[in-house]
Amino acid sequence: MENTSGGPFPGPSSNNLPFPKLSRSATDHERVLDTLENEFKRMDKMFAKGETRVFGRNSDNIFKELDLIRKKQIALAIQHTALENSPEKEA
Repeated sequence: MENTSGGPFPGPSSNNLPFPKLSRSATDHERVLDTLENEFKRMDKMFAKGETRVFGRNSDNIFKELDLIRKKQIALAIQHTALENSPEKEA
């Protein structure tokens, strides 16, 4: 196919494609916005009541694992600092 778009992709330019006719009314838009707003409010209430957690049911286990990783990182950093501060033995 010949590149008639003037861009990097072969085929006709997308500027020549007709726009689809929009049949949605303002009421459809408002209904969608209302639905989204209500769902966000419902989720906010669930978070406030503790019914929903950021990491799901495994939140406690995830935070325990993160704490263990943090402790290992601290221990590793201490070892690296000790190695950097130790006097080098010359041969």
